[in-house]
Amino acid sequence: MADIIFTILRDSPIKPHSLWPKIYYWIESFIGNYGWTIFIFTLFVRLIVLPLDFYNKYSTRKNTFIQKRLSGQVRRINEKCGNDKNKSNQQVNALYKKEGYNMVGSCVFTLLNLVVTLVVFFSFFNSLKSISSYKMLDQYYVLEQTYEQTEGTLEDKQNAVAVKYEEIKKDSSWLWVQNIWRKDGKASVIPSYTELSKAVKSSKSYSEYIESITEEEYNNVMGGLISTGSNWNGYYILAILAGVLSYVSQLINDFMNRSKNEPKKQNNDDQLGATNKILKIVMPLIMVIFVLTSTASFGIYILSSTLIGIITSVLTSFLVNRLTRKEEEKYLAYLEKEIMMEKKITKKKPQMVNYKRIGDRLWIL
Repeated sequence: MADIIFTILRDSPIKPHSLWPKIYYWIESFIGNYGWTIFIFTLFVRLIVLPLDFYNKYSTRKNTFIQKRLSGQVRRINEKCGNDKNKSNQQVNALYKKEGYNMVGSCVFTLLNLVVTLVVFFSFFNSLKSISSYKMLDQYYVLEQTYEQTEGTLEDKQNAVAVKYEEIKKDSSWLWVQNIWRKDGKASVIPSYTELSKAVKSSKSYSEYIESITEEEYNNVMGGLISTGSNWNGYYILAILAGVLSYVSQLINDFMNRSKNEPKKQNNDDQLGATNKILKIVMPLIMVIFVLTSTASFGIYILSSTLIGIITSVLTSFLVNRLTRKEEEKYLAYLEKEIMMEKKITKKKPQMVNYKRIGDRLWIL
């Protein structure tokens, strides 16, 4: 009985069967390449959460213009009510409700969008670790069967393994990356026994499979491929592109969310501006670190997600700007009115003139 169970484990690693892997393998059945499947999968997920992202942007931008436009009235209410905070809050809330400002709805959708994004990001990250482990083990088992079925010397067996590998490696390569289950950079295309063992155990899904393989068995089967394989699986292009696109994405969002006609304010949002500058550097660095420390498959996911995010962001921002144009015009009209009032007040103020008496004359300084 033990021998039968051992044979099953050796011959049939089970595919990951959670939600993301099921969707992933369903798409792969049409695409036929795991790298491009990740790209299509990312597009699929992005389209699902797109309505949520759109409403979040629409609600946030609309509320922002309303809040800015009502800032003068809110300030006067606070001055009028003085220390009576309850009365002040009641009047401010009534004003916001009258003008269509919905602070709770905006916060809820912002939080919901953030939670969904993080859940998808980290859950698919873990799913890709399981898929990577499965694919590397499955690849080994296929090559091991070829090794066992080939008669002759060790060299003959390893040559047969090399021929078989050329047949099955195509679905795991992507553009410049030879093996997407390995890192895009200086890394052997074929993992050593230690590297395979570490990767499989980190996914916590296939530990029993790797424990059934000895290092000697693995080296007999894969030794020829390891000795002739390249030590460069890629050229760090995924990490570079992920960092660049993350930075570009933030620039585009700032440009699309800015009101073109709003005058620039001096010494007003300096702290916020400094924070945004830091984030523009930190976020790309985080993306680069994620790609460098993960397999190329996850790097493709980050790259695809960022690229698709830029395209959808431009489209949704354009539509949101069109839909919130009335609120923007009301806000700009309010600004113009405030500027005119400020000019009138300034003109009414008496000019201060300094006089100095010299002898019997008055000199104006």
